[in-house]
Amino acid sequence: MPIAVERPYFIEKDGIKLKEFDEDKGIYVTRPPYQRKSVWSPKKQKQLIDSFFRRYYVPSIVLRSIVIPNPEGKGNRELKEVVDGQQRIIAIQNFFDNKIPLPETLSDLTDEAGEYYKDLSDDVKEHIKNNCKMNARIVQGIKNPDKKEHQKKSTEIFWRLQQGEKLTRMEEEHSKLNSAVRNFIVKLADNISFDKQRYEPKETNPSRHSFFKLLSRDNDRLQHLALLSRFLLIEFNDGPTKLSGAEITKLVDDHENEELEDFEEREPVKNCSKMLDELYEIFKKDEMQTSDGGIPFLNREYFIISVYLLTRSLTFGNYTFNSENHSELRDFLHGFYERWEKQEEGDTDIFRFRDQRQQNRKAIEDRDIIIKHNFWKTNPDIESTDETRLFSKAQRIEIYRKDDGKCQMCLEDENIPNEDAKIRWDKFDADHVVKHSEGGETTVENGRLLCRKHNRGRR
Repeated sequence: MPIAVERPYFIEKDGIKLKEFDEDKGIYVTRPPYQRKSVWSPKKQKQLIDSFFRRYYVPSIVLRSIVIPNPEGKGNRELKEVVDGQQRIIAIQNFFDNKIPLPETLSDLTDEAGEYYKDLSDDVKEHIKNNCKMNARIVQGIKNPDKKEHQKKSTEIFWRLQQGEKLTRMEEEHSKLNSAVRNFIVKLADNISFDKQRYEPKETNPSRHSFFKLLSRDNDRLQHLALLSRFLLIEFNDGPTKLSGAEITKLVDDHENEELEDFEEREPVKNCSKMLDELYEIFKKDEMQTSDGGIPFLNREYFIISVYLLTRSLTFGNYTFNSENHSELRDFLHGFYERWEKQEEGDTDIFRFRDQRQQNRKAIEDRDIIIKHNFWKTNPDIESTDETRLFSKAQRIEIYRKDDGKCQMCLEDENIPNEDAKIRWDKFDADHVVKHSEGGETTVENGRLLCRKHNRGRR
């Protein structure tokens, strides 16, 4: 018995002359909101034109027919959204725009090989116009880009067509238009945008946060979006956490169908936005800023995440950290980065920091401990507002490292497995071996790491 499946759309076949992609350029949306702008190399573009000229087989493109209100207010306008075939159409348009010449590989067929379209003879132009076509599959029946179900179907088609492509994790998540996380990171971190009313891509993004202009790394493969998604993971987990691609996917999927306005009201999201503001204020006038606006030590993701966590601890912790302390933090990071670059023999902390580049929680915590320990050893003019902490921040971190992050009383208890003695580095208590009330000094040598249960039980 046949299985009855209702198809949500239907496909029409068409053959489109190459010249139409130039003459009707305005109706082809080559970069829909779920796609990235990327351009083939000139060599690859020329190979495509060579194939068309020789009338070789070229795979069909996939277009979606969409209808939007006419921006001028008169009826509707029908466009062709490029679901698959962006690179091919851009290459064709570049050829007609005289950005790439007729390939020299066609010299066996015409002595005009190597010439730009504007300089070709009428005979060659006529050959291109009449004989060079692109086969297309037109998706019909899901024409409304404002209808979530229609847009979801088009992104599903796109995603299934990309299964053979090497996409980054963030490029995969970028296509999930119904996720508030995806829309938040695109809004604040992307360097391009999309005009939904006119349904056309824009080469600028007025909503982009200024912090991302300070990064010394490009955004060609959505690196800025991936970084912001990891900032969000830190805020939703209130500190160091696993920041793998799988965690990003879960975060994006957990907020599917949530409105962006509601998502932005969540406390972790507000904290993330506040941190972007704080980071920008700290580094916007950094003396290391290059001519293109980037700051050298904001170039590697794992380094930037450590800078974020250090700044976060000062911003949200119990400290008198304000704009007057910004230069101290910048000076420290300049010095730490210089050590990171030199890797001088014997600089154990730097070698450990460089070796912990992974996105798992342990590596992130280890880097966090190292950079914070080194920062507090500079004795910055920052006071703790928590009077219950007798040990300084630098001493606490040094005690944690000395005791390998393990509660010393848990280790003494035979009923507690050794691995259970490990305490999150921001959740431990630094305790006096010889009690302070009995004359014990507040030194690293007289300090030990205890879990809060054991420390409070001694009082």
